[in-house]
Amino acid sequence: MTVVKRQASSPAGVSSEVEVLKALKSLFEHHKALDEKVRERLRVALERVAQLEEELASANQELFTFREQATKSRHSSGSAEDIKSNRTDSTSQADADSRESSTTTSGLPKRLSNGSIEPDSEMGRVMDLQETVEKQNTELTSARTKILELNNKLTELDESFTTSQKELAKAQEAVNKLQRDLRESQAQKEDQEERIATLEKRYLNAQRESTSVHDLNDKLEAEVQTKEASLKSAEEKMRSLQEKVEHLEQKLAQSLKKVEAMPSIEAELQQRLEALSQAEEQHGSTAERIMNLEQALHDKESELLRSRQREKMNEEHNVRLSTTVDRLLTESNERLQLHLKERMAALEDKNQLTAELQRITKILDDTQQEKERINDDLLRYRKEVETLRMQMEQLMRAGYAFEDNVSRRRHRGREQALTDDPTKVNTLNEQEWEKIQQAHVLANVAHAFDTSDTEGTDDSESLFGAVDLLSPSGHTGAQTLAIMLQEQLDAINNEIRLIQEEKESTEQRADELEIRAPAGMTAQMYTYSSSSPQLATAADSSPSGQQQYSRDDSSINSKEESRQIKCESSPPTPRALRLERVAAALAKSPEESISSRLQEISIVSSYSPLGSLTSSQDSLHKQHQHPNPKKKGLKSSLGRFFSKKEKHKPKELLAREMAAGNYIDGGDNSGSEMGIGLGQSDFDRRKKKKHELLEEAMKASTPFALWNGPTVVAWLELWVGMPAWYVAACRANVKSGAIMSALSDTEIQREIGISNPLHRLKLRLAIQEMVSLTSPSAPKTSRTTLAFGDMNHEWIGKDWLPSLGLPQYRSHFMECLVDARMLDHLTKKDLRGQLKMVDSFHRTSLQYGINCLKKINYDKKELERRREESQNDVKDVLVWSNERVIKWVQIINLREYANNLQESGVHGALIALDESFDHCSMALALQIPTQNQQARQILEREFNNLLAKGTDRRLEEAKNKRR
Repeated sequence: MTVVKRQASSPAGVSSEVEVLKALKSLFEHHKALDEKVRERLRVALERVAQLEEELASANQELFTFREQATKSRHSSGSAEDIKSNRTDSTSQADADSRESSTTTSGLPKRLSNGSIEPDSEMGRVMDLQETVEKQNTELTSARTKILELNNKLTELDESFTTSQKELAKAQEAVNKLQRDLRESQAQKEDQEERIATLEKRYLNAQRESTSVHDLNDKLEAEVQTKEASLKSAEEKMRSLQEKVEHLEQKLAQSLKKVEAMPSIEAELQQRLEALSQAEEQHGSTAERIMNLEQALHDKESELLRSRQREKMNEEHNVRLSTTVDRLLTESNERLQLHLKERMAALEDKNQLTAELQRITKILDDTQQEKERINDDLLRYRKEVETLRMQMEQLMRAGYAFEDNVSRRRHRGREQALTDDPTKVNTLNEQEWEKIQQAHVLANVAHAFDTSDTEGTDDSESLFGAVDLLSPSGHTGAQTLAIMLQEQLDAINNEIRLIQEEKESTEQRADELEIRAPAGMTAQMYTYSSSSPQLATAADSSPSGQQQYSRDDSSINSKEESRQIKCESSPPTPRALRLERVAAALAKSPEESISSRLQEISIVSSYSPLGSLTSSQDSLHKQHQHPNPKKKGLKSSLGRFFSKKEKHKPKELLAREMAAGNYIDGGDNSGSEMGIGLGQSDFDRRKKKKHELLEEAMKASTPFALWNGPTVVAWLELWVGMPAWYVAACRANVKSGAIMSALSDTEIQREIGISNPLHRLKLRLAIQEMVSLTSPSAPKTSRTTLAFGDMNHEWIGKDWLPSLGLPQYRSHFMECLVDARMLDHLTKKDLRGQLKMVDSFHRTSLQYGINCLKKINYDKKELERRREESQNDVKDVLVWSNERVIKWVQIINLREYANNLQESGVHGALIALDESFDHCSMALALQIPTQNQQARQILEREFNNLLAKGTDRRLEEAKNKRR
């Protein structure tokens, strides 16, 4: 029973996957130790078997030799016994002869003349024979003892041989058992490894999901904080704007009082003129008094001009407020319309499904009824056939003629069958009656849409969206939607009414001032207040120099800032006319409230088409993110308007809006149409003028502190790359480079409203760089390309991060406006918090990418040139991108692992500069399994060649550092 089964059978279960992994790891180590012990025992048993086999072979050899010696000794002992018997016979015979000779010769031996015994005598021979016999006996006894010893040894060797054979059999059985255990342990090991791999994958997936959830939670918390901060700032701005409006109204009341006193002043002037005329006759020195009176009159006129200017500022402020409210109205209406469309589409799908189901059930009922009819007809036909057959048999029996007496069946037609069986008539049920009524309503709506075909079509609108509200299933949803629309539209209408009342009051006061003012002064005021693009050209042609040009440009910018599109003068869109026709077509239905709401929506949607063009993108984006929208008031809409940073708009669209909003007069329709038509050319002209401003300031080596407001705004927009919302805030609050360079971090947040710390860092670094670049005393910086916006946040997000293999952080970098000058100032807190770069390896990869930019002195052209040169050659690995590294991996025949480097953070600078990044790290990034030793050897060889050819790293140093 495996570990997983034991865990599944236990009632308590496993607390977490981490404990399961730990248990599996310990089990794997235990099996590994058992495997090593089994292998050691097997090795010892095999050595013992080999030793026993060698001993057995030597014992067999010795036994063989002993047997040969035994056989040889047996042969030699047999011959010795024969010799001994012969010798004993010879000795006995010799004894007998000697006795006979002794008896014959008196028993004395034969002696020589010198007294010695004769050698040929028998005694000598007997003695010699005795000696040889004794020797042979001793040899025989020794041979017998040796044979006994050899027999003992032989028995011992036989016993040892049998025991060794038994031990060999036991060892073989043990070896077989150990081999079976080894195979079982290997199978268990493979099973455990597979389960460990699956559990590791599940653990990694769970870890990724938890990190993604944490990241999403952090992002949502950051968004909530930014929304709260933006809401607070918007509320503060609204309070300040209300205070300014009240202050302007007080000033306007004061100016009105002064203007009301103008007739009395004119009467006094006439009286004084008459007195002066009388005094001229009496006195000769009246010229000085006339000059004094003219001076007083000029002062009054200047005071009247100032009151006119205040009134104009008030009007501009009111127009600005009206445009913001109109944009908010369009946004809220578009969100409501999207919600309405979704509800209508859902109701339409539901109605279609119910209609299809009813149609299918009806067809099924019809088929069943038809089947029953056919069965009844078949039975009837069979009965008639039987009756006819019986009648024919009867007729044949009776002998009557068949033609005269056969009774034919009366053919019943369809009408007669229906009259006989009225239950077979299919009447219209209530659902089909409702379908007929709905078809009648749809015909009216289709007629309304057919009349507006020439005005253009909109794919996002459905023809049956409003009609689905009349269906019984969607009746309650339509009522709740109408109530929600009514509440929000009532709040919006109240705000519009208040703004229109204020606007009408200011217009009445302005009319009164124009009526009371003299004709000459009004003409002068109109010539003063009307600004046109010819002023800029006149300022260019005037010989007053640079100061006159900058002054005129600042007046143009201030007037361009205050101009907006007048919403009431814009023509209704085809969508609005179509909705009106739909509402008119549905006016006969009992849902009159819905039609009235549709008319209100069509009226409101005709406001500000250019503003609704951009707000629709934001509303669509938010609608996809939050499919269940909640009811929000006007206050939250205003906060959302002031807090959004135009991140969803393309630059071209934003530029067109700015150009159109700055050059379209809101007085008449012809002027607005002309402004819309010339928006692109005006935008190009303004952009060219801003480039000329910056080029003149750089050519003249003007210090940054002496730059005027338009130059600073052009620098922020074109070179720094700040969003349009920040540029507008700087245009309103910053009038010179000295003010901009003196702003601290808290003042940037408070005055300009930049809440993101990385946005503030971007602005501060750009100011410091431009101050050091334009200061005559400061040393020239070597990174002049950054000052001109070559490596802005768009290049960082779209080009540089994908080249590092980190495209997943592009949205965060783009949102925080990170450009090249900010890279060296990013802290670990910024990377983890604002930029959501939690992985330490990705942070290391980013740091080495920054080091690569430092080595090439932040030169984008040099980087592109070196990358092009090393595109097809193994050289200059420092500038290799992630795509080039993937291509190199494909070239070295590791194509199946190359795609694992996407979004991994592996690039050339990391390989060339990080001494700790070796072939093992590369294999880990490629996710090559440890079992595939061939692929790892190929990678090690090619990686070492890459380091040797394309980098300055040395393999010996890297190996020493690893040791």
